[in-house]
Amino acid sequence: MPGRREGADLHFAALATGLAAHLDDFDDTHLESGNIHASSIALAATLGIGIELGVSGDRFISAFALACEMLIRAGLALAPAHHQEGWQPSATVGAMAGAVGAGLLLGLDRSGMADAIRIASIQLLGHREAFGTPTKAFHPGKAAANGILAARLAQAGMEGPHGVLESEGGFCSALARINHPELMVEGLGHSWELLRNTYKPYPCGVVRHPGIDAARAVFERCPEPASILEVSYLCHPLVMELTDRPDPQDASSRPERGSARRH
Repeated sequence: MPGRREGADLHFAALATGLAAHLDDFDDTHLESGNIHASSIALAATLGIGIELGVSGDRFISAFALACEMLIRAGLALAPAHHQEGWQPSATVGAMAGAVGAGLLLGLDRSGMADAIRIASIQLLGHREAFGTPTKAFHPGKAAANGILAARLAQAGMEGPHGVLESEGGFCSALARINHPELMVEGLGHSWELLRNTYKPYPCGVVRHPGIDAARAVFERCPEPASILEVSYLCHPLVMELTDRPDPQDASSRPERGSARRH
């Protein structure tokens, strides 16, 4: 595991790596896909296998990048309804992305890769109710670990349910009332959503970033910050839903449902 002397099997190493990568919420984000954090899951799913198999740097980077691409495209297929209906897209589609990254490094053929994605699609997790608690960082790690499991099961010959992604009652329709499964493959190999991925300037959810920018700008222009008696901040309602913790005592402090004050 990166930064640790302790060792673990691939499953738990992926779990720990993904958790650590997302713990400070400083990982990258792709806005259109529902604020998906691609790299934490892709890295957790590929790093351990890459080291264990001794793959080349080029092969590792290719697997990592394609895992990111899969994750973002699957998120686009469900956005924005999926996030609005209470899911964290990074987690729900993350297992499929992990299966892609792990499957490429394991050398799965086309049929095996398809089965790995299908198997991963039934191992989803990620309620938004976890936001504001330590378990949110658990999502990317567990998704990556599930992806590794799916790839290994496919390598061993297990088949996944056909049509599970696009069928009525399948992955897409079950997770978003309005969905576009064709976006998972449309233009694949010619256009890359990964190039539209971006980095966070602050270690927190992107909905909070405009407020931080505004506070920094005001501080630089105000010669006497102590003279400020009150600040009014017009923000997206999601900011209050995710961050209305006026007196946090620990990482688990969060308001009761419906208690957020919106200004």
